Amino acid sequence: MKKSTKVVLIFLLLIFAVAIVVTVLLCTDKNSSDEDAKKGNGQDSSIGRQEDDDDNDDVDDDYNNDANYDDTDFNFKFLKMENKKENKIYSPLSIRYALKMLSDGANGTTKEQIDNLIGNGNLSKYDDIEDILSLANAMYIRNSYEEYVKDEYKTHLLNAYNAEVKYDAFKNAKNINTWIENKTFGQIKNMLSDESVSNGDNKLILINALAIDMEWKTKFEAEDTREGVFYLDDGSDMGATMMAMETKSEDISYYEGDDVTAISMDLEEYDEEQMEFIAIMPDENLSEYVENFEIENLEDIDDNLKTASDNEGGIHLTIPRFSFDYSLDMVEDLEKLGIVDAFSEKTADFSNMSTTDSMFVGDVLHKANIDFSEEGVKAAAATVIYMNDLSAIRDGAEPVLIKIDKPFMYVIRDKKTGEIWFTGTVYEPNSWSNDKDDYKVEH
Repeated sequence: MKKSTKVVLIFLLLIFAVAIVVTVLLCTDKNSSDEDAKKGNGQDSSIGRQEDDDDNDDVDDDYNNDANYDDTDFNFKFLKMENKKENKIYSPLSIRYALKMLSDGANGTTKEQIDNLIGNGNLSKYDDIEDILSLANAMYIRNSYEEYVKDEYKTHLLNAYNAEVKYDAFKNAKNINTWIENKTFGQIKNMLSDESVSNGDNKLILINALAIDMEWKTKFEAEDTREGVFYLDDGSDMGATMMAMETKSEDISYYEGDDVTAISMDLEEYDEEQMEFIAIMPDENLSEYVENFEIENLEDIDDNLKTASDNEGGIHLTIPRFSFDYSLDMVEDLEKLGIVDAFSEKTADFSNMSTTDSMFVGDVLHKANIDFSEEGVKAAAATVIYMNDLSAIRDGAEPVLIKIDKPFMYVIRDKKTGEIWFTGTVYEPNSWSNDKDDYKVEH
């Protein structure tokens, strides 16, 4: 082949290659423009889909949360809002499930405000483990309101959250309370009053209930439990029921910082699901610590945990036994967090849920309890949303002494995913004078 011919061929190949590159770039630019155009169009009203509307200007910027559920800022919001120096427990996961079901039935600004708080990601899913772990959702519909609840919404709750759709005369709270009690292993009883359920304005009730009943992987011995000093927030002290163990277990980790002490204890693993309990005790005021607590604080503790086996002498741990329940003031808290429209008949938009235009949130309840003992942890929570419609976490040969003997906050989370099931505070644990008869201790 002549040299001139080769040059021509090479030249043509170069032109062809350039043409391909230019075409690809143009197509990419067009696709990007098309996507931007789609985002600029009106809201999507389909069930369970996110809206791309601008943030609601009326919502306090401090509480806007456009991130997915891996942003755990939501988990501690209620801990800060109800920072009243008292024993507390609630379940961020339960609240999130209930609000997500609510959001999926909402539209417009009503949906925006809910999503700004809870985020737009996917919820962690758990399979029930008999008598160990339970997570359940339900929608109870008043018999006379059945025809007004959209079939698409019922199907969506079933498919997305495995929610039970039930019909009830709403004459009393018996059926719903029994459902909640069963789903929480009997830990939450009679949550709803007959009057609240039978109120004629209530047409539909959304419920999430969850519970765990798990044993420690490294257990405490009841014979080691005895009275110990717990220093109260006001400077006084009390004789508390103190559990104790000396261990080199790899299932227990500790952290000693400049201003905080933490302990992490693994619960048993069941069907590949495992929880861990983390107690975080600041040297100074717990209330102030909670107020300034961020997920970065927990991550810092995580990054610096040492297992008991890391220390030649292991650790000697004392921590009080405690049990209590707590109810959040949900309506006031949610309104302060930016969910406003949902509570007004005039502004609420639940057109993905009901065929009427007058449905709104009448009340929101959240109750949780915990029993922290030598055997393990029992904890449960339920979130209920009434829908109304008026028209219808030192080296050395000696053991490190870890004493949780002042007010502390705690977290119970999924060991693998980090999903926080429960969080709360302990200002006053069980009194030894009340518990001592349960123990046979030789002093």
